[in-house]
Amino acid sequence: EIFKTKLLLMGKDVDIIMSKVMDDKQMLAVMDLLETTCIYCPYYFSHFLALRIVQLSISHGVSVNTAYGFAYYSCSLWYLGDVCNASKYATFALDIMQRMQAR
Repeated sequence: EIFKTKLLLMGKDVDIIMSKVMDDKQMLAVMDLLETTCIYCPYYFSHFLALRIVQLSISHGVSVNTAYGFAYYSCSLWYLGDVCNASKYATFALDIMQRMQAR
């Protein structure tokens, strides 16, 4: 899943991803459910859910839950030793929080 996410993000910068805001109520509900489930499920399962948040954000647009997905993705990259991209996506998660006024 992490390689699939990396491929989806290849060549995309913050402005490209932020250009589309998620407005589908059903997808917003799915994103809320994924984030909530991530918090309460075991680590090995939450990893897949957080990556799914990132993948859905790329294909359907950005929501307030996108920041959580990218923060988790950033931690995963750091754990794998990709510190440069981890820093990039951590900053991106903070940028999303500011633009979407997430808490």
